[in-house]
Amino acid sequence: MYYVDTIESFEHWQKLARSFIFNQISPRDILWNHNGQQSLWANSNLLEPAQKISVSRQFIHLAKTVACHQDNEKWELLYRVLYRIQFEKKHLLHMHHDPDVKKLLLMSKAIARDCHKMKAFVRFKEVKKKSDCFISWYEPDHCILDRVTPFFKNRFASMHWVILTPYKSVAWNTKTLTWGGPGNSSIYTQLTDQTEELWDIFYCSIFNPNRLKVKMMKSEMPVRFWKNLPESKNIQSLIRNAQHESFKMLEQSKKTKT
Repeated sequence: MYYVDTIESFEHWQKLARSFIFNQISPRDILWNHNGQQSLWANSNLLEPAQKISVSRQFIHLAKTVACHQDNEKWELLYRVLYRIQFEKKHLLHMHHDPDVKKLLLMSKAIARDCHKMKAFVRFKEVKKKSDCFISWYEPDHCILDRVTPFFKNRFASMHWVILTPYKSVAWNTKTLTWGGPGNSSIYTQLTDQTEELWDIFYCSIFNPNRLKVKMMKSEMPVRFWKNLPESKNIQSLIRNAQHESFKMLEQSKKTKT
């Protein structure tokens, strides 16, 4: 039996998986450490080093995505699927009804959804120092900061910015990225930003009460994100007054026609 200690990254898992596959170690003979704590019994280093093995790009892409998932059982699941592809069913990934494949695809969808939400709901506050700098606090469901950072790097290439999350942080100075440890939300929440007032005015001005669909809005903008969105403080009052504002717009329309 082989005991695997905490996996630190996709590259760490990839190195171990290559070695296991090279030595044809069955998933049944590997005990993965799921609790994230150091184990005294890890012995995977006893294996022969792996030579290059052939793996499809589809699996590599899927594995890199699933590696961002918070579920610690992902590493065991990825190796089990990799082993089955190598020694049992070459086209396993096309069998979407297979329980292992189905679970991997659900994890992949969760990561894609989390990335989409982060791109939409990160809000920066300006910090006045030697040069303008912007800071943001965001709480993703999964470890997606590395995956989403290129989006912000390209979109805000000329700005100095910092994104803090509960597990990792990243800073951009218009030239290089600097990675750091877990961020502190209080740094963000204590900041005041002059642009917030303008953002509030803009958000309220584009609100159309005739198109209000609360259930759909909460689906697209989950309530758990509201605490870090400056515009969220206006949402309840906009919903409460929507019917009245809609009636006013209808009356104004009738007057215009007459």
